[in-house]
Amino acid sequence: MKKIFKTMTNNASIPLKLKLTRGLFPQTAEVLAEVNLETGEVTFKVSDDDLKKIQQLDSQSK
Repeated sequence: MKKIFKTMTNNASIPLKLKLTRGLFPQTAEVLAEVNLETGEVTFKVSDDDLKKIQQLDSQSK
């Protein structure tokens, strides 16, 4: 069984994020932690919506 948890930086009120674009107001994607409750293995991932945003930005940069 796996469960998704929100991640945090050292400052407990700020989630861990990927910076997708540069500039004054960069686009970001929140990093989530998927935990296998049987083994304790942790996998980082982004939401499906953020993944689409990343793929779109990547295709624009090519």
